[in-house]
Amino acid sequence: MIKFEVTPVAQSGASPGTAVQSAAVGPVAAAGGGGTVTHQETISGGSSGVTTVATASNVTAVSGQRYLAAIATKPNVAVSAVAGLGLSWSLIKAQCAGRGQARVELWQGQGTPTGSGVVTATLAGSATNAVIAVSRYSGVAALGNLLSGNTLGANGACSGGTDSASYTFNLTTTVNGAVAFGAATMRGKTHTPGAGYSERAERLQGTSGSEASVAIEDKTVASPATTALNGSFSGAVDWAVIGVELRP
Repeated sequence: MIKFEVTPVAQSGASPGTAVQSAAVGPVAAAGGGGTVTHQETISGGSSGVTTVATASNVTAVSGQRYLAAIATKPNVAVSAVAGLGLSWSLIKAQCAGRGQARVELWQGQGTPTGSGVVTATLAGSATNAVIAVSRYSGVAALGNLLSGNTLGANGACSGGTDSASYTFNLTTTVNGAVAFGAATMRGKTHTPGAGYSERAERLQGTSGSEASVAIEDKTVASPATTALNGSFSGAVDWAVIGVELRP
């Protein structure tokens, strides 16, 4: 198993094929609010040969809840915009795979939703295959520490990597009851979540080596700690992963 240590640094702008490391994104509370972060739903969808990808069914609109959209593509195609539910969507983090064969991005939707509906990501160009998984959580006051990586390590480059069948990064949570959230892309392989994690969704689109895929996992961390964001695949593959702390 490949294992990497991640030390938070200041966030910088993300560009296609480049990931950034940040200590926090969005509104940040000084300490946990005492509530409970709870997964409510994850809705996924896929597309082939077009410049958009949308959830296959409606995502439920609930005021005061946090929406996270993970989008993965084959090959490495950036997301230019996300829309849905009347929310304002912004990029949290982007990461390419170590051989440039895939890409995963994580976006968040903020504001007051105007109604349930599909969530659609618009790509910078046509992707052979693309997938999206939109997760809704209650009790999230803010996002905390972030990480991303591939077979080359934290914030890994888009070339020169060697396929592997597992990943481990260290994500530090900062308040009681935080949730470690992970979004991985693994082309045509299947994903097994790490110890203690629940897999909320796994979606694959395409066949014959051109697949795009995304898997969503999370686990609650009772008190501030450095915890493993980890998982494994059904075989060696060119993967990428993004992790974030959900703070109550």
